Amino acid sequence: MKPGELTQKQENFCLAYIEAGNASEAYRRAYDAGKMKDKTIWERASTLLANSKVAARVAELRQQAASAVVANEARVLEELARIGLIDPGRLFADDGSLLPIKQMPPEVRAAIASVEIEEIDADGKVIGRVKKVKLWDKNSAADKLLRHFGSYERDNRQRPGIFGSVPRDVLRELVERLGGSRSAGGDRRPSCIDRGAESGLGG
Repeated sequence: MKPGELTQKQENFCLAYIEAGNASEAYRRAYDAGKMKDKTIWERASTLLANSKVAARVAELRQQAASAVVANEARVLEELARIGLIDPGRLFADDGSLLPIKQMPPEVRAAIASVEIEEIDADGKVIGRVKKVKLWDKNSAADKLLRHFGSYERDNRQRPGIFGSVPRDVLRELVERLGGSRSAGGDRRPSCIDRGAESGLGG
């Protein structure tokens, strides 16, 4: 749908609604509502949202916003991957010299945090230059990627509990020993080992 199918105020209302997420606030931004009561504003905003053209435009804008978010997220993930997977060897030519920045592939340049060039002089004459290239933190980038894809969460779910690797018969023996050490006639609260055996942890 083209914005021209709506009045300018209706278009402004749609844009404000996407930004604010509140129909009344969107109406205040798009229309002269300074002297209106809140109830009146809400009613008119609701009527606007019920308009088929307005509703279609809002849906279109939402889709555009969602697509933009997905595109931005994909770009961020791409940049993190460039940093996390950078091969430092691609910074250098076959003879071991540092490649000029413009000759480096884009994915390599994206992993560079800074470049410093220090001149070495003697008696006012430049006799050499030292180039220092600092890369973005690979570990940090890899960590963010793993968190995004839920790798840590999956790993934690796969880990057994504290008694997960203890055989059931060993757990029972521990429980019996602990039970035999309590004072005669005294009650005791179930220990974490009891609970582990009862719940079937470890086998």
